[in-house]
Amino acid sequence: MEQEIKKIAALIGHQQQQEKIVNQLIEAFKQELIFLKIKNYELDQAIIGIHQSVSDAVTFALVSHAGMAKEVVEEAQKPLIKRLNEASDSAEITIKSIQREMNLVTWKSAIFIISMFMMGAGVLIGGSLGYINYLKSDMSKLYQQHEIWKKKAPFADISTCGKKLKPCVLVDENAGAYTHKSEPDKKYYIIKKP
Repeated sequence: MEQEIKKIAALIGHQQQQEKIVNQLIEAFKQELIFLKIKNYELDQAIIGIHQSVSDAVTFALVSHAGMAKEVVEEAQKPLIKRLNEASDSAEITIKSIQREMNLVTWKSAIFIISMFMMGAGVLIGGSLGYINYLKSDMSKLYQQHEIWKKKAPFADISTCGKKLKPCVLVDENAGAYTHKSEPDKKYYIIKKP
């Protein structure tokens, strides 16, 4: 049972390491998002600068070339707007992907922890039931021995003796000891009636 607990603890530690790695990835993506925001801000500043330059150019062009000014402004803004939209779309896709993975990892971890808990509880309950059945078996053997003893020596004075309180019987020492032919090393005594 102690090994099961160690396995569960190791699995929980492994799951916590996975969560730590996922959290580190999230932090890295957050840093990348901050970086993209900074670049976005820099692009905004560049656009403002370009806008100012374009404004100045437009004013000059309107005065000198009214028709060509509009085309120049539109062409200057197209690549900047396209790059900005691509960066925003990429960041959004990355964040959604991270959120999906986190949800999946969280569910897997929860299912794993619950299954480990259920397995541990099953082992504990199964072991307890096995031990209870073992004790019941011992008790039934003791009851059988008790019935046999009651039939063989119904008037015996049974008590507990010694430091360990082992069962003992009052015997008639005056009757002496007897041996059996098949087992001459064993001594038998007559039980004394109380």
